[in-house]
Amino acid sequence: MNNLKKLIIYNEISGKGNASKVCYNLLLPNIQQNIIQIYPCDEYSFINQSHMIRNDFKKMLNKNNYDVIIILGGDGTVHSLINNLVELDIINKPICHIPCGTGNGLSKSVYYSKFKDYYEPFNIKNVINKICEYETCKVNIFKIKSIGENNYIEKYGFLSLTWGIFSEIDIKTEWMRRIGSFRNTLGAIWELIRKQSYHGTISYKNEDDTWTTITDNFYYFTASNVSHVCEDVFISPDIKLDDGYFHLGILRGNNVSRYTILKLLLSFSSGTCDKYLEVIHTTHFKIKIDAGIVVLDGEQIVPDYKEFEVEMSDKQITIF
Repeated sequence: MNNLKKLIIYNEISGKGNASKVCYNLLLPNIQQNIIQIYPCDEYSFINQSHMIRNDFKKMLNKNNYDVIIILGGDGTVHSLINNLVELDIINKPICHIPCGTGNGLSKSVYYSKFKDYYEPFNIKNVINKICEYETCKVNIFKIKSIGENNYIEKYGFLSLTWGIFSEIDIKTEWMRRIGSFRNTLGAIWELIRKQSYHGTISYKNEDDTWTTITDNFYYFTASNVSHVCEDVFISPDIKLDDGYFHLGILRGNNVSRYTILKLLLSFSSGTCDKYLEVIHTTHFKIKIDAGIVVLDGEQIVPDYKEFEVEMSDKQITIF
């Protein structure tokens, strides 16, 4: 690892806002050699706002004078980076995600896949300690595009697409991001009281290339690409980072009780939520919603988009 040239990117607004402190106080003392550049970024700036900042960021990524990227931030920061790497056709650059966000699903999933048989807890210090081992793995990415008449987006994701109770919790507690993952507990209590379902249609491709369509009222829908969509939301131990399948979890119908929803929410700590859900494995699905929030890799897709097609890509990212 010491011989590799390193580009370090940190996002100061992620999570509790401590990415720069983690970078300079914890990370740099462990990897002092061959640091090409340290770049402070704001994913909202270089993706959504300033054309000049966006172009400067792409120029930096495209210099090709580095071997690996170490990124400090949340899953939204990683999402922005990956979409830039795909656009620049340099998706093969190995990435290390230091978990400085609120969710940190990618970092936790990678850590779990490598070290689940060990007893070291998942935290920033232990993730940094493992960097120098440079043990790489592959993670599938997927392509999402809108299929509505008036709007069009096309992006790549690596973590999940959620709709229903989980995405409501994720986005509506965003203003509490400084208190960390406890915000999800507060949001879960509120959503359990609300018990809100959303009408829509989900279609998915079966192994024989036929399609199955479900139209119903949905309380919960998550298409997971990794085992943990947040560091404290464990979907399933059976999800592999590179198996090429979405793990769809669905809770629907008109007779779902609050007790069932409560058991589902509590099961996220142990990876046993499948017992309360319809579980589907597929490589390709479509979703059309009448209302509700859709979240891609921890970031809300703007409300104007109501219909999406999502398919596994043949591209992968290399994580260490």
